[in-house]
Amino acid sequence: STAQVAGLVLEAAPEGGINPAFEQKLLAGVGAQAIAVKVGGARHLVALADTPAEVAETIDLREPDWPTLIVDAFRTLLGTGDEPVRVIGPGMGAAAFVEMIIDPRPLRSAMLDFSRRILVVSLIISAITGGLVYLALHWLIVRPVRRLSANVAAFAAAPEDASRIIVPSERTDEIGIAE
Repeated sequence: STAQVAGLVLEAAPEGGINPAFEQKLLAGVGAQAIAVKVGGARHLVALADTPAEVAETIDLREPDWPTLIVDAFRTLLGTGDEPVRVIGPGMGAAAFVEMIIDPRPLRSAMLDFSRRILVVSLIISAITGGLVYLALHWLIVRPVRRLSANVAAFAAAPEDASRIIVPSERTDEIGIAE
């Protein structure tokens, strides 16, 4: 979307073009080395910074399918190359599509930061869930079994003492049957 807006700004420029310094600022703001827009069957190179030697990969976001998106995300995240990447996305309005050439390093850095945050949140959620499972198991199983075994041991020590007879709870599970 940002590339398309930049493209529309540049397309609306007067015939002589826009100031090259403004064009460079626009490209830097978008984070692209080049932007191209396909309008009316013709592909227009809207802006170009230093010409990249070649692109390492082309990522097409026009008709995404989940497996391809996941593979592309991991390839970008785990990639080590610094070669530019060509990204093609759907256009808005009259534009059929928009493509831009970007440096993958800022994207990879943002993805790593996001992955770290997701890992921390996942660990916190896992710790809370584990703690709740531990407490639930302790409350529902361990505590009643300990109580039952203590009563059995007390009964074994003095079977004639009527005060040591366990009073069954209203549980209907195996622990209630054992009581």
